[in-house]
Amino acid sequence: MLNDENIELSLLTRLKELEELNDGVAPTNLRHHISGTICRLRQEIKNYNQERDEQNHKLFDPEVTVAQKYIKLLEEEHYVTYEKDEDNPTSLPHLLWMLYEITLDRYMTHTKKNRWLGYVQGCLVKDGLISVEDERNKTRKIFNGR
Repeated sequence: MLNDENIELSLLTRLKELEELNDGVAPTNLRHHISGTICRLRQEIKNYNQERDEQNHKLFDPEVTVAQKYIKLLEEEHYVTYEKDEDNPTSLPHLLWMLYEITLDRYMTHTKKNRWLGYVQGCLVKDGLISVEDERNKTRKIFNGR
């Protein structure tokens, strides 16, 4: 059931179009016109669902939650300062820059956030700042908390 007034209005508009087509189009052309209207309806429903999913994801963004935890670890416990350093991409300052990008770039895709977070986690494990087992246990609830 759709609760959004805009999509409901759009669906009612499309239904009205179908009724008008039924009354005003010759039977041989009717199938073509109805098919076009149905395609527009399907696209509008798909767009609505994508927008709803994106809004829900923004309400709970597990990558940002975990990135903020690592920012705190690097800044408060290891006194790392933020610096983009593409020549040294595994350095702690560069990893801190990546974590800030994850938290601040609202246009970064969910997939990219996950890739970057995984890269940072791998580097932090390599440097002995976190362990795979501990992080698995600590983040499991965060990522499954939707």
